[in-house]
Amino acid sequence: FIHLVSGLVVQPAKCTLRDVSYRGIGDMVDVWIQNPVTASSNTRQRLLWLTDEGKRKM
Repeated sequence: FIHLVSGLVVQPAKCTLRDVSYRGIGDMVDVWIQNPVTASSNTRQRLLWLTDEGKRKM
């Protein structure tokens, strides 16, 4: 399971990782997040990529 940390809760069903080139735990990745208010538009944000193990180390 992938944790996306951005100060707000991101539901996995509402986000898609696109063209991710990640070097390790804690790297920033570009994520397309579907806006729940206007479901037709997607918002691109840079979020922190963490694994379960990485989250435990924080």
